[in-house]
Amino acid sequence: MERGILVERGPRRTLALASGVNMLGSSVFMVSAALFYTRVVGLSVAQVGIGLGIGGLVGLLSGVPVGRVAMSLQGDVVLFALPLWIVGHTHVPRFVVGATGLMSTVLVVALQVRIGRHVTDSASAARAWRRSGWAFLAGMALMAVTGALPGGPAAVLVLAGVGVHTLGEILQAAGSFELRYALAPAHAQGQYSGVFGFGGGIAGVAAPALLGWLCISWGAPGWFLLGAVFVLTGSAVPWVVRRAGLESLAPADQPVLKTV
Repeated sequence: MERGILVERGPRRTLALASGVNMLGSSVFMVSAALFYTRVVGLSVAQVGIGLGIGGLVGLLSGVPVGRVAMSLQGDVVLFALPLWIVGHTHVPRFVVGATGLMSTVLVVALQVRIGRHVTDSASAARAWRRSGWAFLAGMALMAVTGALPGGPAAVLVLAGVGVHTLGEILQAAGSFELRYALAPAHAQGQYSGVFGFGGGIAGVAAPALLGWLCISWGAPGWFLLGAVFVLTGSAVPWVVRRAGLESLAPADQPVLKTV
């Protein structure tokens, strides 16, 4: 269905639904694991971060032959850092923890196709990356200020922050999908996709420990710092695309000139 949310009937829809179920299960696990290990088992945030990082590394190395792609750093913000922040550093009602993960998943399902439809070439993909950085910063800023607010207003800002952050996730995902193929030579798409996936896996391994250190140990300044990192990263992508000679649309019969 070109203008709808679902793709046409057949294997593609089955794969999309299976991926959605997998994402939902992963989200529930990450949210519950972070709280279970810290609040019930009694582990510190640092211990949980290191443990999940080691588990991610084992999964990454064992899954490389079949092309497993691990969860990225920005996704772990909502699934790992935010639940710990809500429970340990805010007055937000605890049921909001589950609502954030559900809200993020629903927004991705509802908006991914609509937003991704506007990313059609390397130039629009680079712009999507740049906008995602600012969306991440805005979302994390909203999350950061909740520590000093009463429960009701803090809950509203948490949900607003998750919404803005999820918009950044969608923009980044759409831009990444386009660039992972546009930047790769036609004869080496598989190799480049493998390296791309491995890079995402490395980010997934480092994410729990890094987020625990910045967002939980540092508190609000860590949230702002992490948002600034995303802004800098997103702002660098258009420059990278220009360096690759892909942003300008050259005639089909002329080669794209690259700067030296």
